[in-house]
Amino acid sequence: MNYTLTLDQAAAFLGTSRSTLYKWLEAGKVPGKKLGGQWRFAEADLKSLRDGSSEKNSARELAELAAFFQDRLPRAKGRNTMSKSEQTVDPGVDSVADALVWDADDRKASDIHFQPRADGVHLSFRIAGNLEPVRTIGADTALALEQSWVSRGVLSPRSAQQQVFLSRKSGAGESQVQVFVQGLNTIQGRCLTLRITKGGLAFPLSHICSVKEDAARFERWLSLSHGLILLTGRSGSGKTTTLFSCLRHLVETRKADAIFSIEDPVHFRMDGVNQVDVAENDEAAFQTAFEQVMRSAPNVVATTVASPLAARRSLDAAHTGHLVLMTMEAASAQEAVQKFEGLVNEPLKGVPVFVAHQHLTGGEGGRVKAVYTFLE
Repeated sequence: MNYTLTLDQAAAFLGTSRSTLYKWLEAGKVPGKKLGGQWRFAEADLKSLRDGSSEKNSARELAELAAFFQDRLPRAKGRNTMSKSEQTVDPGVDSVADALVWDADDRKASDIHFQPRADGVHLSFRIAGNLEPVRTIGADTALALEQSWVSRGVLSPRSAQQQVFLSRKSGAGESQVQVFVQGLNTIQGRCLTLRITKGGLAFPLSHICSVKEDAARFERWLSLSHGLILLTGRSGSGKTTTLFSCLRHLVETRKADAIFSIEDPVHFRMDGVNQVDVAENDEAAFQTAFEQVMRSAPNVVATTVASPLAARRSLDAAHTGHLVLMTMEAASAQEAVQKFEGLVNEPLKGVPVFVAHQHLTGGEGGRVKAVYTFLE
Protein backbone atom coordinates (compact mmCIF):
# COMPACT_ATOMS: atom_id res chain seq x y z
CA MET A 1 0.00 0.00 0.00
CA ASN A 2 1.34 3.44 -0.96
CA TYR A 3 1.40 6.03 1.79
CA THR A 4 1.80 9.14 -0.35
CA LEU A 5 -0.77 11.66 0.91
CA THR A 6 0.38 14.37 3.30
CA LEU A 7 -1.62 15.53 6.31
CA ASP A 8 -3.09 18.46 4.38
CA GLN A 9 -3.97 16.25 1.41
CA ALA A 10 -5.60 13.66 3.68
CA ALA A 11 -7.64 16.35 5.46
CA ALA A 12 -8.82 17.71 2.10
CA PHE A 13 -9.66 14.18 0.89
CA LEU A 14 -11.83 13.57 3.94
CA GLY A 15 -13.27 17.07 3.91
CA THR A 16 -12.09 17.96 7.40
CA SER A 17 -9.55 20.22 9.10
CA ARG A 18 -5.96 19.46 10.12
CA SER A 19 -6.85 19.71 13.82
CA THR A 20 -9.76 17.28 13.46
CA LEU A 21 -7.59 14.86 11.54
CA TYR A 22 -5.01 15.03 14.33
CA LYS A 23 -7.72 14.15 16.87
CA TRP A 24 -8.82 11.21 14.73
CA LEU A 25 -5.21 10.03 14.57
CA GLU A 26 -4.85 10.22 18.36
CA ALA A 27 -8.08 8.27 18.79
CA GLY A 28 -6.94 5.66 16.27
CA LYS A 29 -9.85 6.35 13.91
CA VAL A 30 -7.67 7.07 10.89
CA PRO A 31 -4.97 4.68 9.59
CA GLY A 32 -1.68 6.41 8.91
CA LYS A 33 2.08 6.01 9.16
CA LYS A 34 4.92 8.27 10.17
CA LEU A 35 7.54 8.44 7.44
CA GLY A 36 10.52 10.71 7.98
CA GLY A 37 8.81 12.23 11.02
CA GLN A 38 5.71 13.24 9.02
CA TRP A 39 2.32 11.59 8.83
CA ARG A 40 1.52 9.94 5.51
CA PHE A 41 -1.73 8.31 4.40
CA ALA A 42 -2.85 5.77 1.82
CA GLU A 43 -5.65 6.88 -0.46
CA ALA A 44 -7.25 3.43 -0.35
CA ASP A 45 -7.47 3.60 3.48
CA LEU A 46 -9.03 7.04 3.38
CA LYS A 47 -11.49 6.00 0.69
CA SER A 48 -12.62 3.03 2.77
CA LEU A 49 -13.03 5.30 5.77
CA ARG A 50 -14.94 7.90 3.77
CA ASP A 51 -17.21 5.40 2.04
CA GLY A 52 -17.86 3.32 5.14
CA SER A 53 -16.66 0.12 3.51
CA SER A 54 -14.16 -0.47 6.33
CA GLU A 55 -17.01 -0.64 8.84
CA LYS A 56 -18.82 -3.23 6.73
CA ASN A 57 -15.66 -5.32 6.38
CA SER A 58 -14.98 -5.05 10.11
CA ALA A 59 -18.54 -6.12 11.02
CA ARG A 60 -18.25 -9.17 8.78
CA GLU A 61 -14.89 -10.10 10.26
CA LEU A 62 -16.17 -9.65 13.81
CA ALA A 63 -18.94 -12.13 13.03
CA GLU A 64 -16.32 -14.57 11.74
CA LEU A 65 -14.23 -14.07 14.88
CA ALA A 66 -17.27 -14.65 17.10
CA ALA A 67 -17.86 -18.01 15.39
CA PHE A 68 -14.14 -18.82 15.61
CA PHE A 69 -13.94 -18.22 19.37
CA GLN A 70 -17.30 -19.92 19.95
CA ASP A 71 -15.85 -23.05 18.38
CA ARG A 72 -12.74 -22.85 20.56
CA LEU A 73 -14.64 -22.68 23.86
CA PRO A 74 -13.55 -25.41 26.29
CA ARG A 75 -15.85 -28.39 26.58
CA ALA A 76 -17.38 -29.10 29.97
CA LYS A 77 -15.00 -31.00 32.23
CA GLY A 78 -16.79 -30.55 35.55
CA ARG A 79 -19.37 -28.54 37.36
CA ASN A 80 -17.22 -25.38 37.37
CA THR A 81 -16.75 -25.31 33.60
CA MET A 82 -19.61 -24.16 31.40
CA SER A 83 -20.40 -26.16 28.30
CA LYS A 84 -20.28 -24.65 24.85
CA SER A 85 -24.06 -24.50 24.74
CA GLU A 86 -24.07 -22.36 27.90
CA GLN A 87 -21.65 -19.79 26.47
CA THR A 88 -22.39 -17.54 23.55
CA VAL A 89 -20.05 -15.21 21.69
CA ASP A 90 -22.14 -12.63 19.87
CA PRO A 91 -20.62 -10.62 16.98
CA GLY A 92 -20.53 -7.34 18.90
CA VAL A 93 -17.06 -5.85 19.22
CA ASP A 94 -17.04 -5.93 23.06
CA SER A 95 -18.15 -9.57 23.13
CA VAL A 96 -15.50 -10.59 20.59
CA ALA A 97 -12.81 -8.58 22.43
CA ASP A 98 -13.65 -10.35 25.69
CA ALA A 99 -13.85 -13.77 24.01
CA LEU A 100 -10.36 -13.24 22.59
CA VAL A 101 -8.92 -12.54 26.06
CA TRP A 102 -10.68 -15.51 27.65
CA ASP A 103 -9.54 -17.75 24.80
CA ALA A 104 -5.95 -16.68 25.51
CA ASP A 105 -6.47 -17.21 29.25
CA ASP A 106 -7.92 -20.71 28.70
CA ARG A 107 -4.74 -21.55 26.80
CA LYS A 108 -2.55 -20.11 29.59
CA ALA A 109 -1.19 -17.32 27.40
CA SER A 110 0.70 -14.49 29.09
CA ASP A 111 0.38 -12.03 26.19
CA ILE A 112 -1.69 -11.33 23.10
CA HIS A 113 0.15 -9.75 20.14
CA PHE A 114 -1.28 -7.85 17.16
CA GLN A 115 1.54 -7.38 14.64
CA PRO A 116 0.94 -5.53 11.34
CA ARG A 117 2.17 -7.33 8.24
CA ALA A 118 1.65 -6.95 4.50
CA ASP A 119 -1.25 -9.43 4.46
CA GLY A 120 -2.99 -8.05 7.55
CA VAL A 121 -2.57 -8.00 11.32
CA HIS A 122 -1.12 -11.22 12.70
CA LEU A 123 -2.82 -12.27 15.95
CA SER A 124 -0.67 -14.47 18.21
CA PHE A 125 -0.65 -15.75 21.80
CA ARG A 126 2.52 -16.04 23.86
CA ILE A 127 2.32 -19.43 25.54
CA ALA A 128 5.20 -20.78 27.66
CA GLY A 129 7.41 -18.06 26.22
CA ASN A 130 6.69 -18.79 22.55
CA LEU A 131 4.47 -16.89 20.13
CA GLU A 132 1.81 -19.17 18.67
CA PRO A 133 -0.16 -17.88 15.64
CA VAL A 134 -3.94 -17.70 16.01
CA ARG A 135 -5.15 -16.05 12.78
CA THR A 136 -4.74 -12.96 10.58
CA ILE A 137 -7.29 -10.15 10.79
CA GLY A 138 -7.81 -6.78 9.12
CA ALA A 139 -6.35 -3.55 10.48
CA ASP A 140 -9.84 -2.05 10.93
CA THR A 141 -10.95 -5.01 13.03
CA ALA A 142 -7.79 -4.86 15.13
CA LEU A 143 -8.39 -1.15 15.70
CA ALA A 144 -12.03 -1.78 16.69
CA LEU A 145 -10.91 -4.38 19.24
CA GLU A 146 -8.30 -2.01 20.66
CA GLN A 147 -10.84 0.77 21.03
CA SER A 148 -13.19 -1.61 22.83
CA TRP A 149 -10.58 -2.43 25.48
CA VAL A 150 -9.38 1.16 25.84
CA SER A 151 -12.90 2.57 26.19
CA ARG A 152 -13.63 0.19 29.06
CA GLY A 153 -10.27 0.49 30.80
CA VAL A 154 -8.74 2.78 33.39
CA LEU A 155 -5.32 4.40 33.25
CA SER A 156 -2.85 2.53 35.44
CA PRO A 157 -1.06 4.91 37.83
CA ARG A 158 2.04 2.74 37.64
CA SER A 159 2.62 2.22 33.94
CA ALA A 160 0.39 4.86 32.26
CA GLN A 161 -1.13 1.96 30.30
CA GLN A 162 -4.81 1.24 29.91
CA GLN A 163 -5.80 -1.38 32.46
CA VAL A 164 -8.88 -3.52 31.80
CA PHE A 165 -10.54 -5.91 34.26
CA LEU A 166 -12.63 -8.73 32.82
CA SER A 167 -14.66 -11.20 34.85
CA ARG A 168 -16.67 -14.36 34.33
CA LYS A 169 -18.65 -16.55 36.71
CA SER A 170 -18.52 -20.25 37.35
CA GLY A 171 -19.86 -22.53 40.06
CA ALA A 172 -16.92 -21.63 42.31
CA GLY A 173 -17.38 -17.88 42.09
CA GLU A 174 -16.24 -14.99 39.96
CA SER A 175 -12.83 -15.10 38.29
CA GLN A 176 -11.05 -12.14 36.79
CA VAL A 177 -8.14 -11.30 34.59
CA GLN A 178 -6.33 -8.00 34.45
CA VAL A 179 -5.22 -6.83 31.01
CA PHE A 180 -2.65 -4.12 30.29
CA VAL A 181 -3.08 -2.65 26.81
CA GLN A 182 -0.03 -1.19 25.04
CA GLY A 183 -0.39 0.31 21.57
CA LEU A 184 2.42 1.53 19.36
CA ASN A 185 2.48 3.15 15.91
CA THR A 186 5.20 1.63 13.74
CA ILE A 187 6.08 2.21 10.10
CA GLN A 188 4.31 -1.07 9.33
CA GLY A 189 1.12 0.03 11.09
CA ARG A 190 -0.50 -0.18 14.52
CA CYS A 191 1.11 -2.71 16.85
CA LEU A 192 -0.75 -3.82 19.97
CA THR A 193 0.22 -5.97 22.94
CA LEU A 194 -2.07 -7.16 25.73
CA ARG A 195 -0.43 -8.50 28.88
CA ILE A 196 -2.67 -10.79 30.94
CA THR A 197 -2.42 -11.43 34.67
CA LYS A 198 -4.74 -13.51 36.81
CA GLY A 199 -7.06 -11.68 39.14
CA GLY A 200 -8.16 -14.65 41.21
CA LEU A 201 -11.48 -15.61 42.74
CA ALA A 202 -13.78 -14.03 45.31
CA PHE A 203 -14.96 -17.12 47.14
CA PRO A 204 -17.63 -17.22 49.84
CA LEU A 205 -16.20 -17.71 53.32
CA SER A 206 -17.90 -21.10 53.45
CA HIS A 207 -15.79 -22.13 50.45
CA ILE A 208 -12.39 -21.15 51.79
CA CYS A 209 -13.03 -22.41 55.33
CA SER A 210 -13.14 -26.20 55.53
CA VAL A 211 -14.33 -25.94 59.14
CA LYS A 212 -17.72 -24.28 59.74
CA GLU A 213 -16.52 -22.75 62.98
CA ASP A 214 -13.76 -20.90 61.11
CA ALA A 215 -16.25 -19.26 58.75
CA ALA A 216 -18.45 -18.34 61.73
CA ARG A 217 -15.46 -16.73 63.46
CA PHE A 218 -14.66 -14.60 60.39
CA GLU A 219 -18.32 -13.60 60.11
CA ARG A 220 -18.34 -12.51 63.78
CA TRP A 221 -15.21 -10.43 63.31
CA LEU A 222 -16.59 -8.81 60.17
CA SER A 223 -19.81 -7.82 61.90
CA LEU A 224 -17.96 -5.51 64.33
CA SER A 225 -18.04 -1.75 63.94
CA HIS A 226 -14.34 -1.29 64.69
CA GLY A 227 -11.16 -3.23 65.29
CA LEU A 228 -8.03 -4.51 63.56
CA ILE A 229 -8.07 -7.81 61.65
CA LEU A 230 -4.67 -9.15 60.58
CA LEU A 231 -4.72 -11.79 57.84
CA THR A 232 -1.32 -13.44 58.00
CA GLY A 233 0.74 -16.29 56.62
CA ARG A 234 3.83 -17.01 54.62
CA SER A 235 4.25 -15.87 51.03
CA GLY A 236 1.87 -17.77 48.75
CA SER A 237 -0.36 -19.00 51.57
CA GLY A 238 -3.51 -17.44 50.14
CA LYS A 239 -3.81 -14.30 52.27
CA THR A 240 -5.17 -12.22 49.39
CA THR A 241 -7.79 -14.88 48.64
CA THR A 242 -8.91 -14.73 52.27
CA LEU A 243 -8.98 -10.93 52.17
CA PHE A 244 -11.26 -10.88 49.13
CA SER A 245 -13.52 -13.51 50.65
CA CYS A 246 -13.84 -11.22 53.68
CA LEU A 247 -14.52 -8.22 51.44
CA ARG A 248 -17.13 -10.21 49.54
CA HIS A 249 -18.87 -11.04 52.83
CA LEU A 250 -18.76 -7.37 53.87
CA VAL A 251 -20.24 -6.24 50.56
CA GLU A 252 -23.03 -8.78 50.86
CA THR A 253 -23.86 -8.18 54.54
CA ARG A 254 -23.06 -4.48 55.11
CA LYS A 255 -24.69 -2.88 52.10
CA ALA A 256 -25.06 0.51 53.78
CA ASP A 257 -21.37 0.77 54.66
CA ALA A 258 -18.60 2.51 52.74
CA ILE A 259 -15.80 0.01 52.09
CA PHE A 260 -12.36 1.07 50.81
CA SER A 261 -9.16 -0.78 50.02
CA ILE A 262 -5.60 0.37 49.35
CA GLU A 263 -3.75 -2.32 47.43
CA ASP A 264 -0.34 -3.06 45.96
CA PRO A 265 -1.40 -3.79 43.29
CA VAL A 266 -5.10 -4.13 42.48
CA HIS A 267 -5.37 -7.49 40.72
CA PHE A 268 -9.05 -8.16 41.37
CA ARG A 269 -11.79 -5.59 40.92
CA MET A 270 -14.75 -6.00 43.26
CA ASP A 271 -18.06 -4.18 42.98
CA GLY A 272 -18.96 -2.56 46.27
CA VAL A 273 -15.34 -1.84 47.25
CA ASN A 274 -13.68 1.48 46.43
CA GLN A 275 -10.20 0.30 45.45
CA VAL A 276 -7.04 2.42 45.26
CA ASP A 277 -3.81 1.20 43.62
CA VAL A 278 -0.54 2.32 45.24
CA ALA A 279 3.05 1.08 45.32
CA GLU A 280 4.15 -0.13 48.75
CA ASN A 281 7.53 1.59 48.48
CA ASP A 282 5.95 4.96 47.63
CA GLU A 283 5.23 6.34 51.09
CA ALA A 284 4.03 9.71 49.82
CA ALA A 285 1.48 8.05 47.52
CA PHE A 286 0.26 5.77 50.31
CA GLN A 287 0.00 8.65 52.79
CA THR A 288 -2.03 10.70 50.29
CA ALA A 289 -4.26 7.75 49.42
CA PHE A 290 -4.93 6.90 53.07
CA GLU A 291 -5.72 10.51 53.96
CA GLN A 292 -8.14 10.76 51.04
CA VAL A 293 -9.81 7.50 52.04
CA MET A 294 -10.25 8.67 55.63
CA ARG A 295 -11.74 11.96 54.44
CA SER A 296 -14.24 9.88 52.45
CA ALA A 297 -15.90 8.69 55.69
CA PRO A 298 -15.25 4.94 55.39
CA ASN A 299 -16.71 2.26 57.63
CA VAL A 300 -14.20 -0.38 56.54
CA VAL A 301 -10.64 0.02 55.29
CA ALA A 302 -8.54 -2.85 53.93
CA THR A 303 -4.94 -2.84 52.75
CA THR A 304 -2.42 -5.27 51.29
CA VAL A 305 0.41 -2.86 52.08
CA ALA A 306 2.37 -3.89 55.18
CA SER A 307 4.84 -1.02 55.60
CA PRO A 308 5.44 0.81 58.89
CA LEU A 309 3.39 3.74 57.57
CA ALA A 310 0.52 1.45 56.58
CA ALA A 311 0.56 -0.26 59.97
CA ARG A 312 0.57 3.09 61.77
CA ARG A 313 -2.33 4.48 59.75
CA SER A 314 -4.28 1.22 60.06
CA LEU A 315 -3.94 1.24 63.84
CA ASP A 316 -4.99 4.89 63.99
CA ALA A 317 -8.07 4.12 61.90
CA ALA A 318 -9.00 1.19 64.16
CA HIS A 319 -8.65 3.45 67.20
CA THR A 320 -11.01 6.00 65.65
CA GLY A 321 -13.93 3.64 65.12
CA HIS A 322 -13.19 1.89 61.83
CA LEU A 323 -12.95 -1.79 60.98
CA VAL A 324 -9.53 -2.35 59.38
CA LEU A 325 -8.25 -5.43 57.55
CA MET A 326 -4.56 -5.83 56.73
CA THR A 327 -2.56 -8.64 55.14
CA MET A 328 1.01 -9.29 56.23
CA GLU A 329 3.60 -12.04 56.05
CA ALA A 330 4.37 -13.90 59.26
CA ALA A 331 5.27 -17.42 60.35
CA SER A 332 2.58 -17.57 63.06
CA ALA A 333 -0.22 -15.55 64.61
CA GLN A 334 1.99 -14.62 67.56
CA GLU A 335 4.79 -13.49 65.23
CA ALA A 336 2.28 -11.37 63.31
CA VAL A 337 1.38 -9.46 66.48
CA GLN A 338 5.05 -8.96 67.34
CA LYS A 339 5.81 -7.84 63.80
CA PHE A 340 2.94 -5.37 63.78
CA GLU A 341 3.99 -3.95 67.15
CA GLY A 342 7.49 -3.53 65.75
CA LEU A 343 6.12 -1.63 62.75
CA VAL A 344 4.15 0.81 64.91
CA ASN A 345 6.71 0.81 67.74
CA GLU A 346 4.12 0.33 70.47
CA PRO A 347 2.12 -2.52 72.02
CA LEU A 348 -1.28 -3.39 70.57
CA LYS A 349 -3.82 -2.30 73.14
CA GLY A 350 -6.93 -0.17 73.41
CA VAL A 351 -8.50 -1.65 70.28
CA PRO A 352 -9.94 -5.09 69.45
CA VAL A 353 -7.30 -7.11 67.58
CA PHE A 354 -7.98 -10.33 65.68
CA VAL A 355 -5.37 -12.43 63.90
CA ALA A 356 -5.93 -15.24 61.38
CA HIS A 357 -2.81 -17.14 60.38
CA GLN A 358 -3.06 -19.60 57.52
CA HIS A 359 -1.11 -22.22 55.62
CA LEU A 360 -2.08 -24.38 52.67
CA THR A 361 -2.45 -28.12 52.72
CA GLY A 362 -3.61 -30.76 50.27
CA GLY A 363 -7.19 -31.95 50.53
CA GLU A 364 -9.39 -34.58 48.98
CA GLY A 365 -9.08 -34.96 45.23
CA GLY A 366 -5.86 -32.93 45.20
CA ARG A 367 -7.69 -29.74 46.18
CA VAL A 368 -5.55 -27.29 48.13
CA LYS A 369 -7.21 -25.75 51.18
CA ALA A 370 -6.27 -23.24 53.86
CA VAL A 371 -5.87 -24.23 57.50
CA TYR A 372 -6.37 -21.36 59.95
CA THR A 373 -5.02 -20.58 63.41
CA PHE A 374 -6.76 -17.74 65.25
CA LEU A 375 -5.73 -15.29 67.92
CA GLU A 376 -7.99 -12.70 69.53
